Amino acid sequence: MKTNKKTTSNCNPFDFLTEEIIFTILDYLNDDPFSKKSFSLTCKALYSIESHHRKTLKPLRAELLSRTLHRYPHIEHLDLTLCPRIEDIMLNVVSLACKDALCSINLSRSRFFTNIGLSSLVSSCFNLVEIDLSNGVELNDLAAAAIAEAKNLEKLWLSRCKLITDMGIGCVAVGCRKLRLICLKWCLKVSDLGLQLLALKCKEIRSLDLSYLQITEKCLPSILQLQHLEDLVLEGCLGIDDNALSTLQQSCKSLKTLNMSNCHNHSHVGLSSLINGAENLRELTLAYGPAITEDLAKCLHTFSGLRSVKFDGCLVKCSGVRAIGRWPRSLKELSFSKCSGVEDDSLSFLVRAHKELTKLDITCCRKITYDSVDSITSSCRSLTSVRMESCSLVPKEAFVLFGQRCELIEELDVTDSKIDDEGFSFMMFIAGTETTANTLEWAMALLLNHPKVMLKVKAEIDEHVGHGRLLNDSDTVKLPYLGRVITETLRLYPPAPLLLPHLSSEACTAGGFDIPQGTMPVVNAWTMHRDPKLWEEPDEFKPERFLGGFGELEGFKYIPFGTGRRVCPGAGMGLQIVSLALAALGSIV
Repeated sequence: MKTNKKTTSNCNPFDFLTEEIIFTILDYLNDDPFSKKSFSLTCKALYSIESHHRKTLKPLRAELLSRTLHRYPHIEHLDLTLCPRIEDIMLNVVSLACKDALCSINLSRSRFFTNIGLSSLVSSCFNLVEIDLSNGVELNDLAAAAIAEAKNLEKLWLSRCKLITDMGIGCVAVGCRKLRLICLKWCLKVSDLGLQLLALKCKEIRSLDLSYLQITEKCLPSILQLQHLEDLVLEGCLGIDDNALSTLQQSCKSLKTLNMSNCHNHSHVGLSSLINGAENLRELTLAYGPAITEDLAKCLHTFSGLRSVKFDGCLVKCSGVRAIGRWPRSLKELSFSKCSGVEDDSLSFLVRAHKELTKLDITCCRKITYDSVDSITSSCRSLTSVRMESCSLVPKEAFVLFGQRCELIEELDVTDSKIDDEGFSFMMFIAGTETTANTLEWAMALLLNHPKVMLKVKAEIDEHVGHGRLLNDSDTVKLPYLGRVITETLRLYPPAPLLLPHLSSEACTAGGFDIPQGTMPVVNAWTMHRDPKLWEEPDEFKPERFLGGFGELEGFKYIPFGTGRRVCPGAGMGLQIVSLALAALGSIV
């Protein structure tokens, strides 16, 4: 009986899962890399099964691409952004290995391939629906003609492909009739003619980015006739002004998102002509554009579906802010970043009307004071993100209000603002939530994969705490082995593997290297914690290595929270929370 009991206790139930069940689990964890890594520690068969299940691949080195694709034969999404040198021969390897399975490829950080490699890729991988060729400054019309052979293509990014002209865009328009998204940002040789051809042939376009193109009003009628267009970006299109917009006879009724940042030559008159009839408009960005006046706010008054507005860097009039406060429905997102005209009275009036705000950006609004923060926190209780960097007139007492009133807040940027210990403690609580949860998740995964260690933790809890009551803060002192488990977890999986960024305050020399003032050094805590010169069996989970005292922690070889004056101020609180949570879980597992 004892032998059977021992065998059962050491048995890992995850080893008995079928491939179908593991596939289902992998699908569920696809968007959660931390949980996926935890599951891999408990299920030994994961890696062999995952090689047939994996659909996404992001290789680190181009020279290993052939072997990697051989191991993962069913890749649908290939991301080569970490491989800066991709030659035509490598695209041939991809086309032969993936064939009809490949659906998307990202070459936005890769160079040295030509239209020959693209032609090979497109001809073999005929199910390609997404291609990202951003930053392809050497690609020309021949490359665009090769892409035009991808008949099923739906999404195409050509940002900064500065050699592609109207002829190349014409080839794409004729060949890729199913296009739903195309980005032509900084394609400086594309003019009105190319865009007219695109709008004429590709009727299914839903997203169109024309940022910084040298276009005029001639192409706008064709673009606005696209019946399915939802997202339109005209950032930096200086050739579009009020005179051009006033000639428009119709607008795009399906439009949901419009970005006209850095367009200085239009006012509320031209904007009104462009969006007139766009009943589905949800997001509007006018950053670094026209002044936010009462007239501009009134022309947006009728768009009851508008949920996100960004006026970053615009000259704001108090009358304009008040007019926004009289809109019929509450906004969800609002940004006044670097807007010099925002004041207490107008901002307070606005937030009292828009109580459903979840994101607010008032960075560098240096005229607001305690009154604005009081109105924001008392009116907008659903806030999840507030950015108020360099709001120098806001006193330290105001920041406590976010902790007292806005329970859902997740992000609070108060860089270069006054803040005291009470407000800082609240911010520390926010910053420590995610890292504490990740550490707890890793600790539980390691315990599940090491049942002997789990039994020792349970025995320690049973001996010093028992089952008759809940754990409290004083109990963690009686659980030294549990503390070593957490210490070993942080060694293997530090919450910030590269620590937090800092700048050198003055020039110095470290390890024979000259470090100039203002340099941002990167400390690889992950590598240091697994260095065989510093640790015995560095990749093994062995809490016992710390039972002899804290000699293993001396020096700078163990720094999960950093060290020195800039050490993480929330380390003590985080360790206490992890200890209590892990002990509570350990007592019931």
